[in-house]
Amino acid sequence: MIKVCNVICPDKKQAFLNVSLSINAVVDHVCELSTGLQAQLMEKGKDFTAYLLAVDDSSDATDTVQLSIFIRGVDSSLGGTFGN
Repeated sequence: MIKVCNVICPDKKQAFLNVSLSINAVVDHVCELSTGLQAQLMEKGKDFTAYLLAVDDSSDATDTVQLSIFIRGVDSSLGGTFGN
């Protein structure tokens, strides 16, 4: 990542170096994001009259399993809400 930074934005290299990418920092960040998404989905989902849920799992080149969840909801006025 730092090599890319050196090419694209060398003046911001120190900012990239200051970002903690330890496993604990990444896990904490993912937990914060998922909590926010869950709260948003619960709030928007109250008005759904119908929804579609699609789940897909896959592996990347390093055999890391990834789960994708796609949600599409429709309210009584047929307004759509999309997310993944």
